[in-house]
Amino acid sequence: MPRPHVATAVSAALAVAVGGCGDPAGSGPERAGSAVQAFLDACARQDTAAVLAILTPAQRHAFADAGSALDGCAQTAGLRLRDRGEVRRAVEGATLASILVEGDEGTATLAIPDEPAGHLDLQEHGLQWRIHGAPEGA
Repeated sequence: MPRPHVATAVSAALAVAVGGCGDPAGSGPERAGSAVQAFLDACARQDTAAVLAILTPAQRHAFADAGSALDGCAQTAGLRLRDRGEVRRAVEGATLASILVEGDEGTATLAIPDEPAGHLDLQEHGLQWRIHGAPEGA
């Protein structure tokens, strides 16, 4: 069962998500990249509500089950790190290395200091891009 503060953040994020995130202007890759950057920034701040607002509904549940913002961010990006210090350094140091968009789906590659690259699947919902989690097998 999710911790109370995570469950409350899920409710808040659902309300925020209705308003969307990012600038609806610009190309698909630009808007997708903005969503990834917003996710990375929110993860670095450990801002659970802001992270949840950028995730797809299915990924919101997985994120909430992780128990903390740091663990949820690492799990979303498919990072398998050994301890909390590594998770914190990875989340705080991750940057967007590249993005590939095809139609309403995309993949972002994250550069993570001293770790293998992370990857995020993206989905466009209307004009808003959402993080769907790590690609299968990542």
